[in-house]
Amino acid sequence: MTLKINNVEIVLQLAPIAISTLAIIFTALTFHRVRNTEQAKIGGDLSKELTQLDAELVKIKKDNGNEMEMWDARVFNRLEWYSFLVNKKEIRDKKVINFFKRTVIRYYDGMLPQEDKDDEMKYPELKKLYNRLKKD
Repeated sequence: MTLKINNVEIVLQLAPIAISTLAIIFTALTFHRVRNTEQAKIGGDLSKELTQLDAELVKIKKDNGNEMEMWDARVFNRLEWYSFLVNKKEIRDKKVINFFKRTVIRYYDGMLPQEDKDDEMKYPELKKLYNRLKKD
């Protein structure tokens, strides 16, 4: 009879440990899912904003330099923020990063004014991400 009581005692001692371990695993999985969802949401918001800005570009007359400068600033500030999040590992999901790879390269190569490319103080995170994406 004492042997069965010892087994029961062991089970009663191990049960909370097993439950705690499962709770920690569940919490980690939930955190991972929430993080991926948040990264996808950030990517979706950026995509929506860039689409809206592209639609605005069509309406801007090419000879209106002030409007073009404002448009450039809005686009590149958004890309700078995205680049910051990627460079600081807040966005780690390779699917999100790869989705925007062509967009970052296209905007940088085709639309970022040369004086902004040459200015070390302007868009440092974007430049850092661009160089990394070009290597990949």
